[in-house]
Amino acid sequence: MSAKSASAALPQRIQANWAQLSDSERKLAQVLTQPGFSMAGFTARELATLAGISPAGAARFFQKLGYQSFHELRREQRAQPGDSPLERSAPASGKKPARKSGSGGQPDAAWPAHIALQTQQLAALQAALAPTQIDAAVAHVRKAKRIFVLGLRASHVLATYAQALWLQLRNDVYLLGDAAARPSELLGQLRKGDWLVVMDFRRRSSQLLPWMQAARLQGARLLLITDTAASDLVTLADASLCCPNPRHHLFDSHLAAFSLIHYMAVALAQSDPRATRQRLAGIEALHQQLGDLEAAP
Repeated sequence: MSAKSASAALPQRIQANWAQLSDSERKLAQVLTQPGFSMAGFTARELATLAGISPAGAARFFQKLGYQSFHELRREQRAQPGDSPLERSAPASGKKPARKSGSGGQPDAAWPAHIALQTQQLAALQAALAPTQIDAAVAHVRKAKRIFVLGLRASHVLATYAQALWLQLRNDVYLLGDAAARPSELLGQLRKGDWLVVMDFRRRSSQLLPWMQAARLQGARLLLITDTAASDLVTLADASLCCPNPRHHLFDSHLAAFSLIHYMAVALAQSDPRATRQRLAGIEALHQQLGDLEAAP
């Protein structure tokens, strides 16, 4: 294992060492990284039992990830900020962090620090995904009979953005979700040849897995855009793209996911430039006919 992965958090260590894990060790990895799972209150033996592997196998798993023992992992997890904004807002010490701002004194460093973190997130996205992975996902979106996009809770914003962009480039792109919360009626639309694109970002709804399982039974194939490299959702999906979502922000940052969705739209447009121009020209003609957009100054 590299020194880089040895200093990373648990999900990044699992992703970096996935190829070296045995089938039984991958079961434990999926338990530890499944949406909403917390290891608080579990012993190493209990986690091994939960994953259906031996305690010795669990010990080897933690060592492969670069931990001297399970207790080192537990200490790391306790030091990590939680998933909720409330947990993340608690200062590491009892002191209120100092912040200089205003017209006098030193300029406020919060904004440059924020931009630096966002830049790091995009660099992590580039490192996490190979161009061939993204190209394959774009091909699924292009060739699918119909596309349905699903995102629950905060991920609904990502789903809406994807549908808004992709609908400009192809027919039959639908948002699978509405304010009436009618999952059975909505999932009943799915058929063989359809693709369901699922946005899976914390904090997750417990309903996401049942929705995906039901979509699979309807015959749809699944593309997952997520912030975890190993989970029961990743296992269920036909293809998945993992976007960094660091915990050092007070609120989750979906910058990487927005960037990926935007890039996929551009790649989709460039896959058939003539058809793209024809479709966009038709849309512009309708805008002019309806007069639904302000004229440029």
